[in-house]
Amino acid sequence: VLSVAGGVVSAVCNDPAVNELCRRPLVILKLPRSGSTYVGTKLQELSGWQDGYGACFRNEVTNHLDDHLNCSAQVAAMESTFECLADSGESLFRGFTIDPFKFQNAAVRCHEEIAAMVRRHNAAVAILQRDNVVAQKVSDIMAIETNHLLGDMRGKNGCDGWHLYRCDNVPDPVAKLRISPDPADLYEKSKSITRATHTMMRFANGLRQDNSTHVLHFEQIVRLGPPGWLLGNTTLPDWIFSCLLCGCDCDALPAAAFTSTVPLREKLANFDKIRDYFEETDPEWSWMLGS
Repeated sequence: VLSVAGGVVSAVCNDPAVNELCRRPLVILKLPRSGSTYVGTKLQELSGWQDGYGACFRNEVTNHLDDHLNCSAQVAAMESTFECLADSGESLFRGFTIDPFKFQNAAVRCHEEIAAMVRRHNAAVAILQRDNVVAQKVSDIMAIETNHLLGDMRGKNGCDGWHLYRCDNVPDPVAKLRISPDPADLYEKSKSITRATHTMMRFANGLRQDNSTHVLHFEQIVRLGPPGWLLGNTTLPDWIFSCLLCGCDCDALPAAAFTSTVPLREKLANFDKIRDYFEETDPEWSWMLGS
C-alpha cells in the first residue's frame, strides 16, 4: 500500500488495469477566477494526459464555439476530449473544465444532454471552488479592469485581463493596478459567488444522480504549491487520480487555512474602508480580507 498524508491508497486503487474507474474521464465545473487555469494546466503537464495532438485535458472546453446555446455542439466539444488515445489504443487520462453559467447559462440550458453524455462515459464530476470568495471577486474585478487597460495588447498570444501571464512586457499601470470597489457592492457580489457555488453543486449532482460529486478547494491546492504538489508521499495530481477517478482515498487531503499569494491590502486602494465595512456588517467574513 501507498501511504498518503495519514491515509492509505491501495495498490488496486492505483492500478488502472485492475480498477477500470481509474480510466474514466474527469469533468471539473468552476466559476470565474476559481483557479481552474492553474489546475487544468498542471493536469495537462502530466504525461498521462497528453496524446500526439496535445493535452487531453482542456480548459473552458466550449469557449471556441460559435453557437454556445447549441446543445449538440456543446456535447460534441466535451466528448471530443474523451477520444484521446495512446498509440497503443489505450485510453488516456482526459477531461475538461467548464463554467456552467457562462454564455447565458449555456451548460445549464443543456443539462439533460450533458448529463446523458456524462453518464454514458461514467465520467467523474468535481467542482473547483475558492473558499475565499472575496479574493475571488476582487480577482474578477481586477481582471475586467486589467483587460480594459491592456488596450492593443489584448488578443496577442492569448493575452487578456484574465490570463495576464500570456502578456509580454506588461506596462506598469497594469502590473501595479489597485482598485477601489464600493464596500457594500464587493460584499454583496462576494455573497453571490457563494450562492452560485451552491447552484453549481446542484447542477453537478444532477449530472450523475448519485451524489458522487467531489469538491476541490483552490486554497488547498495553492498551499501545497509547486513543483510537485507534494502531499505526504504523493502529489496532488496523484490524489486527484486516486480519489476523483478511482474512488479511493478521498479523505487524505488535509484542510488548509487561506493564504493569499498577494495580500488584498496590496490590491485594494480602499482596503481599510472595506475592512471596516465587513467587520461592522458581517464579522465572520472579515477573515477573507486578511490583514
